[in-house]
Amino acid sequence: RAGDFDARVPVVATDETGQLAQSFNTMVEGLEERERLRQAFGAYVDPTLAERVLKEGTKLDGEELDVTILCLDMRNFTAFAERAEPTEVVSLLNELWELTVPALLRHGGHPNKFIGDGLLAVLGAPGQLTDHAERAVAAALEIAELVRDRFEDRVEVGIGVNSGPAIGSAS
Repeated sequence: RAGDFDARVPVVATDETGQLAQSFNTMVEGLEERERLRQAFGAYVDPTLAERVLKEGTKLDGEELDVTILCLDMRNFTAFAERAEPTEVVSLLNELWELTVPALLRHGGHPNKFIGDGLLAVLGAPGQLTDHAERAVAAALEIAELVRDRFEDRVEVGIGVNSGPAIGSAS
């Protein structure tokens, strides 16, 4: 109950008591595996979405929803990456994502894909939001301000926002 996944019951009999002990141990192993998946998955997507997928599974046939997509791209990234050390490139990208992802989450969005120096985020799915377009614009404005404040002239981003019907799966 307290999240101690090291707990095990010794199996000392071959009757129903032994079977119960073995079942308990198997259950704890399954809970431990689920927790590892939840933590790993939650590191890359919105934790609420990760929890929903683990709870409900994936729906692969798709569903049409009205959503807003926010695309972000770092300006002049290729030129920067060509002259910078690899660790400097990765460090800058990590700093950018650590700044932008929480802003997206605050506005009800979640990153769907990271593509090098680009990000595609979704608002309005899987959790339906009636004001997803307004939230996306607010997120874009906040992100632009955060990037400007943090990086000044060192980093510039382009942000696009588009709303409309889209087909996707629950995950």
